[in-house]
Amino acid sequence: MRYRFSKPSNKVIPLNRNQIQQLSILSLLAIFVSMTFLILSQDKKLEYNPNDYIVLRKFERNLEVSGHTQGLHFLNSTHLIESCGSYENSEIHYINLDLLTTIFQRVSLDDIYQGQGVDVIDGQIYQLTWRERIIFLRDQETLEVLENRRLKIEVNESLGISHSYDKDDTLEIYITNGTDKVLILDSEFLLKQVIQVQFNNGSSVGRLSEIEFVNGILYASTNLNPIILAINLTDGYVQLSFQQIQEKLL
Repeated sequence: MRYRFSKPSNKVIPLNRNQIQQLSILSLLAIFVSMTFLILSQDKKLEYNPNDYIVLRKFERNLEVSGHTQGLHFLNSTHLIESCGSYENSEIHYINLDLLTTIFQRVSLDDIYQGQGVDVIDGQIYQLTWRERIIFLRDQETLEVLENRRLKIEVNESLGISHSYDKDDTLEIYITNGTDKVLILDSEFLLKQVIQVQFNNGSSVGRLSEIEFVNGILYASTNLNPIILAINLTDGYVQLSFQQIQEKLL
């Protein structure tokens, strides 16, 4: 691996699990940078209050960073982890939301990897790769790779990653693979369950991408479509859907 470090001036203080869950839903909205959102319901049968979901902040991307955002995760209230790029130029770094365009602690991936989804599990950063089935476990402060793990399932690609703990406090890892399914893995990355996600009318949701699990609901973006889904993993149905409509900035 090749590493390029730029040490931040202040130490990053991680939050606990509950605090991160409250912040992580914002990372889905951050994917649609440089957009003003008008939130609409896609299905009239779905009940929601548009005032429940508003854009809290918009920031402009640093021009030095690749435009392909693959994964986002809040480390704390001021620092966002971003996994981005494509083959030969993928990297992972922190964004300081108080300075908006400031990125630091940049680490490049080897040319053979394309970085994808990112999550923090039990104090370590988990970064997916697209088609290589490799997961990098990284240190939260330096982003240095501590361990390489391999997905023990046959997938053509891996996009989003999130997690939760069941009633027995057992870790469950959620991964999307570019289909309308959510894969539930155990701590050893062995497949436990496959959830088929669909709308109430039975239609497909398309290619699920970035995901965040918050308060019992899995929020997901879809690849190439500006939509966010709120998914009940118990039955696989979409509870709410929010269509983002790009408007010209005033």
